Amino acid sequence: MEQALNFTNINTEEIFNFQFSNIMDFQFFLSLISAVFIGGVAGYLGSLMITKRMGLVGGPLGHLALPGVALALVYHFNVFYGALLTIILGGILIWLLEIKTKAPMEALTGLVFASGVALGFLILPFSEEHQLEEALIGDITKISFSDTILAIILCALIFLIIRKIYSKLVLTEISEDLAKTEKIDVKKYNFIYLACIAVIVALTVKLVGGLLPVALIVIPALTARNFSKNSFQYSLGALIFGAISAILGIFLAKFFSLPAGLLIILVGALIFLASMFFKKFNMKNKVVISTILFIAVLIFSFLALSQEKNKNQTSTDETAAMKNEPASQIILFYGDGCPHCAIVEEYIKKNSIGDKISFAQKEVYYNQNNAIELEAKAKICGLLTDSIGVPFLWNGEDCLIGDQDIINFFKQKTNGQ
Repeated sequence: MEQALNFTNINTEEIFNFQFSNIMDFQFFLSLISAVFIGGVAGYLGSLMITKRMGLVGGPLGHLALPGVALALVYHFNVFYGALLTIILGGILIWLLEIKTKAPMEALTGLVFASGVALGFLILPFSEEHQLEEALIGDITKISFSDTILAIILCALIFLIIRKIYSKLVLTEISEDLAKTEKIDVKKYNFIYLACIAVIVALTVKLVGGLLPVALIVIPALTARNFSKNSFQYSLGALIFGAISAILGIFLAKFFSLPAGLLIILVGALIFLASMFFKKFNMKNKVVISTILFIAVLIFSFLALSQEKNKNQTSTDETAAMKNEPASQIILFYGDGCPHCAIVEEYIKKNSIGDKISFAQKEVYYNQNNAIELEAKAKICGLLTDSIGVPFLWNGEDCLIGDQDIINFFKQKTNGQ
């Protein structure tokens, strides 16, 4: 079939999405890899946080991120930048108030953090209703390709930085005087550490929201203490348990349709409780138990992916008839977070297209059945699945891809109305 389609409006990310068997697989992969990096590095930082008796720092920082998260949701920009901005501003404000008022740091911290929470809840009602849950407990299932790359880069940098200065930070906690005799700039290294905490807390907001970052940071480290004999095993164990909690939480969220952030925290808490029982075993048994746990995670992941593949095949078989029976209904396929889809949506709302012609809108990034239906329509038009993207319009006979082609179609259909 000859195709006269405009592909200039399809960005690289949208094309790359379709390299997977379906869009849900790609989004699940983004969620999983982001959660593993964020959860692992958060646990690694948590091992230092407990050593330095700063276990509750992550909680107030997460609460302070709420105003930034709320602003990001209202004005539709990346929640990471909003969270990081308000965390930095809050830290500067505490520092300035301490200089000006000479009040205790704890009191000023409580003042600023409580004000941040109040401001966040004041702004949140201006966002859409479904975004309230995202602000409070996070939603990693909607993370974009660019956000995933950002999370990987920042987590890798934080891990490398903390690994390089880990021993110095531990020494400053043991004795600042001893650290100074070793020519360690205590204030500089503490500042670097706090900056890393601020960045990782801002990242965890996407995973567990503004209420739960302290749990994601502290629980893996607490678990690692029950398995470790030295500082290396402790820090590495915290990283591993943080990653394992993320993996299991993401898989459970996928199959039970529950918030991933909450399940990651609960899985981490259960692993910690189990570690209390294993604490009495000797080191050899602990290694065996840890190995069994790791193998169990791999088996669970394999079974989960196999089950998902079977579901996909079943759904594909159920929709196979649609390939030979084109429907006359106009269908606009879009992806939540797709910039070109937003352009089409804005045109539809501005010109009241829905009041003039009848058409259906189907989201494909997070709805597997809609994604499969999109592929079926594309095959009717003779398109390969690796050559399509969203926005995508089925007009009953032909396929249109890209915001300009779709907008032009609506203009023609509503001409004179």
